[in-house]
Amino acid sequence: MGMLYFNRMFVLESLPEGERKTGKELYDDCLTVRLKLQKEIKVDYWPIANKDQLLEKLTDIFNETEKGYIPIIHFETHGCDDQKGEELEFCFILSSGEKVPLSEIKEILTNINISTGNKLFISVAACFGAAIFTLTLPTERSPFWAIMGPDNDIFPEDIIAAFHEFYNKLIYNMDGNIALKSANQLLLSKGIKLQFITSEYLFKEAYKYFVKGIENQNIDDIINKLMRTKGNELVKKYGTKDAAIQQLYKKLSAEHEKEESFNKWRDYFFMFDLYPQKGEELNLKYSDLKT
Repeated sequence: MGMLYFNRMFVLESLPEGERKTGKELYDDCLTVRLKLQKEIKVDYWPIANKDQLLEKLTDIFNETEKGYIPIIHFETHGCDDQKGEELEFCFILSSGEKVPLSEIKEILTNINISTGNKLFISVAACFGAAIFTLTLPTERSPFWAIMGPDNDIFPEDIIAAFHEFYNKLIYNMDGNIALKSANQLLLSKGIKLQFITSEYLFKEAYKYFVKGIENQNIDDIINKLMRTKGNELVKKYGTKDAAIQQLYKKLSAEHEKEESFNKWRDYFFMFDLYPQKGEELNLKYSDLKT
């Protein structure tokens, strides 16, 4: 884990009526108590009723980052992996019963992450599994610096204990490695752990998955698949379906120059064009894909 820096925290909770409000417990019993020692860090707890309110609050968080804040966003919801075409996709399940695919809030999360210079840390109380690796393409901006959540289904008493331990240690030591190790020690006997996925790891896996697809299929098959699974997102980005297809052809046709493409996509994904100093901090090379 690299340096985890933050100066603002948000707990977004959306759990069914009658269920234990583990996000409120985390806020009341851990975060507000610990942050008395770190008076410059403010924490907010926001109950979320539905998808519209979720998007509204994420927009509020983006506005905070425009003032210079670097947030941690903690999502306290149920979740599931849904089949979307040929891909699995992680969804938040809100108290309203709505399923909100992570892809539908990816744009606002990405905007938050861009505003922070790729420093957004997200923790999720629900197991998100392997579906997280289909969230983005290596040709897009990184939606977060890192995301953390349980690697399997977990009981409320275990998730609250793990996140209490993680945030207690994080706020006290300001060291994510110590916090993660301590939280996972609590979960050891349960056969569960908090998995911590960085944007660097996400990019490498997305790149290898993308390139493997290119090597095993022809370009038309890849573009058809991308338009089926991410068509609405791509049309929104490029304006029309034809423009989206044209851009995909342009990017895929140049893939034979692998290292050059890797460097170009890496620089865009990690925002080196916006934050040149990041290129010095992250020494990620094409040869690292073999490790």
